[in-house]
Amino acid sequence: MPLIELENCSFVHNHLLIFAGFTWKLNPGEQWLVTGDSGSGKTSFFEALNGKYRLAEGHFKFKGQSGQEAINLWRFKTAAVYFKNTVMNTATNYYQQRYNSQDADDTLTVRRFIFGDSMVDEGAYHSILEAFHTSIPLDKELIKLSNGENRKILIARALLSKPEILILDNPYTGLDKSSRNDLNTLIDQLIKSGLIVLLSSKQTVVPSCITQVLMLENRKIKYAGPVADFPVSTPPISMVSFPVCFENLVQNDFDIAVQLNQVTVRYEEKILLDRLNLTIRRGEKWAIQGPNGAGKTLVASLIYADHPQSYVNDIVLFDQRRGKGESIWMIKEKTGFLSPEFHFYFDENQTAFEVALSGLKDNPYRPGTITGATKDLARSLFEFYKIEHLSDLPMYALSSGFQRLVLFIRVIVKNPPFLLLDEPFHNFDQETIQRSKHLLDEFCKERTMVFITHDEKEIPSCVTRRFIMNKIEPG
Repeated sequence: MPLIELENCSFVHNHLLIFAGFTWKLNPGEQWLVTGDSGSGKTSFFEALNGKYRLAEGHFKFKGQSGQEAINLWRFKTAAVYFKNTVMNTATNYYQQRYNSQDADDTLTVRRFIFGDSMVDEGAYHSILEAFHTSIPLDKELIKLSNGENRKILIARALLSKPEILILDNPYTGLDKSSRNDLNTLIDQLIKSGLIVLLSSKQTVVPSCITQVLMLENRKIKYAGPVADFPVSTPPISMVSFPVCFENLVQNDFDIAVQLNQVTVRYEEKILLDRLNLTIRRGEKWAIQGPNGAGKTLVASLIYADHPQSYVNDIVLFDQRRGKGESIWMIKEKTGFLSPEFHFYFDENQTAFEVALSGLKDNPYRPGTITGATKDLARSLFEFYKIEHLSDLPMYALSSGFQRLVLFIRVIVKNPPFLLLDEPFHNFDQETIQRSKHLLDEFCKERTMVFITHDEKEIPSCVTRRFIMNKIEPG
C-alpha cells in the first residue's frame, strides 16, 4: 500500500493552475530525487504536497486519510527546507546591515530562530552541525550568516523537529564540495535510521540511499521510477551564433580595479581575514575559490563598498583609495554585482523585465538612462535564454532559478566595466549554465571580472587567474 498517493490531482493558486492531472505515489522504503530544468516545477511540487496550493481536483491520500485531512496530516509529519527560505527578515533589514554589527544588535539570533521560546537542546543542535564539520554559535546574529551557514541552520532546524518525512529543495546551494559530501553522508544516515527523504537537486552526486527519480518537465512528469533505470543523457547545446549585441563599454578608464593591501578584518578576537593581498587590474578575469567560511563573500563585500572595515584598511577601488571621500555610489555604478543574499532584496511585485532594467539605478544620485537600445538588449537576453514569456510576470511568480537568471541578466543589461559575481549560477540547470558561461566569455572580452564559486565546472573559459582562500582556524 502506498504511503502517499496522488491520483489525477490538480492544484490551483490564486486561480492559476499549478499542476493538472498529476499522478504519483511513494511506497514504503522509497527515497526520491526530484529533478528537472529551471521552471520545471520541482519546488512547486513540494509546495503542492505541503498544502500551499488548493487541491481543486483528484485524490490526495496519506496514511488512510484523503483530501485536506491527508494534506494536513502530511504537513504535520513533514519538515521542509526550501531554497526560497531565508533567515533574514528582508522587510526590516537592509543588505549592508549584515556587515554593521552595531545595527544588528536587535536582530534574530540562531538560538531564537531555531528554538523560539522552547527549551534549547544544544546537544542535538551541535551534533547536527558536527556532521558538517562546522560550528555556528547559537548567539550569532542570523543576518551575519554566510550563505552556506544559512543552509546548514535551516537543515538543522528541520531535523530538530524530528520529522518522519524530510523535504530538501536544492539543499546543496551555497555548500562547498566537502559540505556537499557531508550532507550526502548525513542524509544516508537519516534514511538508514528510518527517515523518508524527498530531495531536489541539479547535481549528479546524490546520497547513495536514493532509490527513485522523479523528473519534471513543464510541471508534468517526464520520468518516475527506479534510479537505476533513469535515462541519463546530456544533449549538446549548440551556440554557434551569438545573437546578443552589447552596448559600447563606458567608465572603463581605470588601471587598478581592486587592490587589497594587508587587509585584516576582525570582530573582537575573531579574525575573519588576515593580512590579505590581492591586486586585480583592468581587463583581468579572476576566480576566487575556497571552502565555506574562508571569507570569499567577505572579500566581495569589501570590493562592493558594503563592509565598514574597508575604511580602516588599505583598499583601492577603481584607482581610488577608500576613505578619501569617494562616493560608494560611484563604486556601485561601475560594478555589476550578484550574490546569493542579494537575491532576497528585490521587490517581488516588480515584473521580471523591470528588474532586469533596474541595475541602471544602482547610483540613485545619477541613475542611468533606460534607452531603447537598453530595452532591446534586455529583450534579446530574455530571448537568448528562451524566457521571453516571463518578461511581464511578477518576480514572485517565477521559480527561484528563473529569479536568479533575471538578476544575472540585470548585471549584463547594466553594462558595467567590472563584474563581481558571487555564486552567480545558483539553481541554474546545465543548459543555462552553459549559455551563461558563453555569454560571459563574449561580454567580458574588454571587461574586468571576479567570479566566486565552489564549482570548478562553472568557471567561464575567459577566467585566467585564480585566488584560493583557506578558512582561518581559531588560534
